[in-house]
Amino acid sequence: MIICRFIGWLFILTGLGVAIWEIWRFFQTGEFANYSLGQIWFMLDRASLNLLQAGIQRNLFPELWDPGIVTLLEIPAWAFAAFIGLILLILCRKREKKRSFG
Repeated sequence: MIICRFIGWLFILTGLGVAIWEIWRFFQTGEFANYSLGQIWFMLDRASLNLLQAGIQRNLFPELWDPGIVTLLEIPAWAFAAFIGLILLILCRKREKKRSFG
């Protein structure tokens, strides 16, 4: 459970980092750029993104890529990371032990 919460916090910090990066870019350029999940993935490793697209379209189900995964890749990266982190923290939260009286 502690590893799951740690990963959840990493996702939340990643989302916060991307949001800070977008704000910093705004002050540098004067233009607000809302980076999507797909844009950041493309900047980090475009070959793996292209491989994923080819694999899904050729081997699985072509309609799964567009509109399914394309819609997911258009989500703002900070929101996606924060959402995944929040879900992990909720699912992996500490639960109180039930006390039995008697």
